[in-house]
Amino acid sequence: MNFMKRKVGAVVIAVVLIVAYCVISTYLSISDKENLVYTLWGDVERTCFEKVRAINDIIITTKELPHNDNKLVDLKKQLDESIKCIIGASELTDESFAKFTNSQEAVNVALHDYMNGESWYTSPEIKTKREMINRFDNRLLIEVEAYNNSAKDFNAYISRIRHKYIAHLGNFKPKFFIESSNDTIVK
Repeated sequence: MNFMKRKVGAVVIAVVLIVAYCVISTYLSISDKENLVYTLWGDVERTCFEKVRAINDIIITTKELPHNDNKLVDLKKQLDESIKCIIGASELTDESFAKFTNSQEAVNVALHDYMNGESWYTSPEIKTKREMINRFDNRLLIEVEAYNNSAKDFNAYISRIRHKYIAHLGNFKPKFFIESSNDTIVK
């Protein structure tokens, strides 16, 4: 009789250990996927900051030119608004993410319109800085795509039935991503 109690106790302990291992490993894999999403968002943020710095350099350079006008002041205001929208990944919401992407687009359009309407655009220094901004835009497209893929993967992973409960207990939330070229926010 004593032997049977030990055997049942050993089986119960083994089952508890197996379940605990599964729960812990699932939690850690969800956490790893979430960290990847945050890392990729950090890449997007960094590229945006570098782009903002390059645009600011153009504004500073053109202020020194004799044709300085109010368009530069407006562009600087849009740039400052864009900077305010860039926030840490842990604070992302539908609203802040949409504001971020829309303000970046507004700065791009304003800069493009301004530079195309001016004859000084042919200056080698300005051309170099504009090419740098174009490289940032291209890099940003690649980084946003990587972020989107990671966010979609994370969302699919935590929506699986066996992961859903652990994700809920761990307070993991679906990540936001840009669905199309018109910067639609999707949850």
